[in-house]
Amino acid sequence: MGAMLAYYGKATNVLFCPNAPDRGNASGAVNPPGKADAAWHWTLSTPVYASSYAMNKWLSPPPGLGNAIAHPDMLYKRESNVGRATMTPAFMDAAWINLDPLETDPPARDLYDPLGSASSAGEGMIRVCVARHGGQAPGAAPRNVPPGAVLPGTINMGFVDGHTEQVKLQNL
Repeated sequence: MGAMLAYYGKATNVLFCPNAPDRGNASGAVNPPGKADAAWHWTLSTPVYASSYAMNKWLSPPPGLGNAIAHPDMLYKRESNVGRATMTPAFMDAAWINLDPLETDPPARDLYDPLGSASSAGEGMIRVCVARHGGQAPGAAPRNVPPGAVLPGTINMGFVDGHTEQVKLQNL
């Protein structure tokens, strides 16, 4: 995220979904996660990073391997290395900076504040289960969806091949 800031310059508004703007961190919390209507903040850096979107960690090098773009062990150096670029998300609406979901991950049940006060509540699907789009106002996102119930709402995803689309939470 920090390396990308150099490319954005002063156009940091692209880091925020209009439905989840940067509301600041008035409480001074360390790394407060985002909500359906607010951005997350990574406070352990200078400058502080904030956004409403996440990166797919499966497209990054493992920890300690350095720059994803230049590292020779990077699995996905080119779009052609991704088997299903049209189906592989690169960036998406989320409550935290990144995620590495598995098909077996349970979804969040609180679609307004899926991580509660802990950004370490799991690195999978829970981080993208924010009902930001798809019919209801983000501030009115469901707080307790029963297990087995259809997950309402959608998120926006940008895929490796460059296209974007809204994806239903239920289809994640």
